[in-house]
Amino acid sequence: MPRLSFVLAVHREQAHLEECAESILAFADSELVAIDDASPDHAPELLDAIAGRDARVRVTHLTERAGFGAARNLGLEQATGDYVWFVRTTDLVASPDRVAAALEDGPDVLVVRHETRSMLGKVRPGAADDARLFDKVFRRAFLRDIGARFGPAGASELTVTWPAMLRAERVKALDEVAYVRRRFGNAVREPRPTTDVLAQYRRVLSHAPRARVMGRALRDVAPERPSRPRRPRRRPKLDPDLAVFAAYWYSGYACNPRAIYEKARELVPGFRGVWVVKPDAVATIPPGVEHVVARTPEYHDVLRRATYFVNNVNFPNHLVKRPGTLHVMTHHGTPLKRMGLDERRAAGQGLVKDFSALLRRCRRWDYSVAQNAFTTLYFERVYPLDYETLEVGYPRNDMLATATPEDVARAREQLRLQPGQRAILYAPTYREYDHDAVPVEDVTRLAETLPEDHVLLMRLHSFSGRDVQPGRVVDAAHARVEDACLAADALITDYSSIMFDYAVLDRPIVIHAPDWDTYREMRGTTFDITAEPPGAVSRSADEVADAFASGAAWDATDRRAAFRERFCSLEDGGAAERVVRAVWR
Repeated sequence: MPRLSFVLAVHREQAHLEECAESILAFADSELVAIDDASPDHAPELLDAIAGRDARVRVTHLTERAGFGAARNLGLEQATGDYVWFVRTTDLVASPDRVAAALEDGPDVLVVRHETRSMLGKVRPGAADDARLFDKVFRRAFLRDIGARFGPAGASELTVTWPAMLRAERVKALDEVAYVRRRFGNAVREPRPTTDVLAQYRRVLSHAPRARVMGRALRDVAPERPSRPRRPRRRPKLDPDLAVFAAYWYSGYACNPRAIYEKARELVPGFRGVWVVKPDAVATIPPGVEHVVARTPEYHDVLRRATYFVNNVNFPNHLVKRPGTLHVMTHHGTPLKRMGLDERRAAGQGLVKDFSALLRRCRRWDYSVAQNAFTTLYFERVYPLDYETLEVGYPRNDMLATATPEDVARAREQLRLQPGQRAILYAPTYREYDHDAVPVEDVTRLAETLPEDHVLLMRLHSFSGRDVQPGRVVDAAHARVEDACLAADALITDYSSIMFDYAVLDRPIVIHAPDWDTYREMRGTTFDITAEPPGAVSRSADEVADAFASGAAWDATDRRAAFRERFCSLEDGGAAERVVRAVWR
């Protein structure tokens, strides 16, 4: 029998589950009783994975939502420990040794100190409250003896916390922070108490018939202060058919927004889409695609009137989200590098960004498009705000998933590749910590190491600003990135998210990582790509040449298959349609 049972009622909040469970399992003499309250996300499979790693974890899956009160009652019935602690999925527990020591002399209730942390990490001491559940550890037999059970709806914890505090003979306090309450925008809010709270109070009062307990629900209604009339504002009515599209800071007609725009034109009656571009990007807009130039009167007009906003980066700070609008953040890659609030831990980024401003921009999101489950969980953790994730694959990859031999031939012709030539696409990422950085490998040297019938397609990151030298190197910077992928027989990249898109084609990928240790320290990464690569890994130009000459680049089918299973399983050519049908319901 364990000393301490943790009860975790889980409904959504999948992004924070692993961290919560890890903090719980730091308590040696403990068990974790997890009730999956019909969670509609990846939480059930995450719980099963945690249980598979640690025999102290027991999981019960409910097929219909019971509510936090009923789920906690079920967890209490299943608990076997001397003490029970009810924890929220978003939170963390701490100080295992001190908590264990405080329980040695057998109190009925142990009250622990807690602190709250904001999304930006600001810490504040928590205030004491007899009604609060999470900062109390209860002797399980004591709860059984007093018949304490959670109520059915709002304020469900009152029928456990107050009877326990009223009936306990020994209450002990631990003067050390042992619970961390984390304030996330995507935390599930428990039901607010309505008239059902009166039933909860009646149950509470039954435990203290002689106590003079004030019914906090029966408060006097304070007279409302007269408010000053507000002047109506000069806003135009929203156009229900108008959608604004943009990509890469108004740099052109591209990426996931382009694929969504083209599919919406097919499927949405009355649809009108307008692209925003910078003056020097107007030439990227095809004939027949309506557009406005950024910062012009026409630009501000469509921002005021549009109902839908679709972008692969955040819109500028000056855009204020109006009630009734829907914002779709498509992102532009599965994150190998750290993103969002996680960038605070990157040596080259943490002191640069204004993370408060970042969160203000991200609060506009109604939908976040994810390429795979890995991205869903990561983005919901580092952008912990109230939006719906559309885990549907990447719309921009639909053309890769459905490409025909004719599509490949067209792409090769655009890049002027000769029949029989093997084209190797080299697409390194940008290094934010060094604004003067160029590809760490000399491009000409890299091209010269390849066999004679090979040509190197060079596609630098859009931020790098370096021209490609002619010769055995073909500049693919001005081609659509999807066309460059189709034309290439293989990919060389370092840490660019293009690897997750190119893998859709099931062609060889070489991870060229000569500065991996520096990049991992300065930019920060979500996992070790050199340990879980989609193909061969090289550290020098000679190793790249050897990978192709020896056949290692072409033969790494097992690695590529595992990588595709993890990151590309949703890429079936229907991602754009799934986004359109979800957003334009």
